[in-house]
Amino acid sequence: MWLFRRRSAHYRAARAWLMAATLLGLVGFTLLPTCPPRLLDAAHGFTDTMAHFSAYGWWGGEANAPRGLGGMTNQYAAMPSLHVGWALWCGVMLWRYGRTPVTKALGVAYPLLTTVVVMGTANHYLLDAVAGAAVMGAGFLLAPRALRVVDRLRGTAVRTAGTEGGTGAGTREAPPVVSGGCETFAGEHIPGQRSAATAADDTSTPAR
Repeated sequence: MWLFRRRSAHYRAARAWLMAATLLGLVGFTLLPTCPPRLLDAAHGFTDTMAHFSAYGWWGGEANAPRGLGGMTNQYAAMPSLHVGWALWCGVMLWRYGRTPVTKALGVAYPLLTTVVVMGTANHYLLDAVAGAAVMGAGFLLAPRALRVVDRLRGTAVRTAGTEGGTGAGTREAPPVVSGGCETFAGEHIPGQRSAATAADDTSTPAR
């Protein structure tokens, strides 16, 4: 939401990066189901922290999910760790687009703290965390290519629609995308969001 409202010119690329990396993670879960250390026998020395304290609050002992929802989760989705991957994405966004030292410090601390927590609670091995970071790296490289394909398809669809409407190919422009003109359709601004002309760099307004 912060990127969408305060750094709208960068939102689309950041969203594409997150989606591409998540898709790669889902492929990994499907092709390589991996047991987290918390499901091993206690003789291996790991403690399922959430199961150990499941009598408190609304969390159950199954898959670290809210009570009664454990059956809807995939307990063999430890490799790669998207806990770490998503936290790394958040950290990069805070570091890159934050304006204050505190924001940048949070950008460094958050993914590191998340890595410690998921390993300390026996949800992931170190290798899972490394794989999560690698997936984010791969998603970063894949996202620009995916966006170019989407833009090419959108341009083709608009030209086709223009031709079918009788206006001639190339005479009908595509509606601005959210990350560009802050519009869903021509003339329709999102409430509370500034236009790209004032939000593209936003160098004069500190992050909140």
